Amino acid sequence: IAQKHGVPSLHRHVFLDHFPETKHIEMQFKRLRSIANKYGQAIGIAHPYPQTLSYLKSNLPKLEEAGFKLVTLSELMQDQKLAIAMAKSKEQEKAQMTGN
Repeated sequence: IAQKHGVPSLHRHVFLDHFPETKHIEMQFKRLRSIANKYGQAIGIAHPYPQTLSYLKSNLPKLEEAGFKLVTLSELMQDQKLAIAMAKSKEQEKAQMTGN
């Protein structure tokens, strides 16, 4: 609904620990990496379960080694706002060129 009304918003791609089991967390983490590789970014969320924290403590450093950059949601929102502003600017330029 937010995007329909031009309000910048984000959504999660993967819930890492819907089932707080290490095998499930690992599977979801791989899925998150795959989405990030395909689309250039991915948002994952999780609970602070001991299994999740342990897995992330071991595996987050591997992301940076593999060339991933971890950013905050605030940074992604800034990128989203910039993309919307640029799109609106292009629409306005196009409308001016066509006389609308």
